[in-house]
Amino acid sequence: MKLTDAEMKVWKLYSNEVRDKVIEDFEANAHTYEDNVTLSIMMLEQIAFSVSLQWRMKLKSQSSYNIPSSSVDEFVNIMEFNVIRKLKNILFE
Repeated sequence: MKLTDAEMKVWKLYSNEVRDKVIEDFEANAHTYEDNVTLSIMMLEQIAFSVSLQWRMKLKSQSSYNIPSSSVDEFVNIMEFNVIRKLKNILFE
């Protein structure tokens, strides 16, 4: 599936926001996540879910992102799935 320019812009903003929050959380709580991959993955997923909710609301309320409101839910779900997969690969493999 080829992304439009608008979707690519949103993807970059979204994935950078998730990445930054994950790094911030993992650095602040390194002692908690040490040797606990399951907890680390759960927190990564929770952060992605939280950011996804924010982006879902942004995209539905602001037409400046050029994402049709009828496709926002599916688009955000796809972004969330992909960012979790990408970060798991980077962090744990």
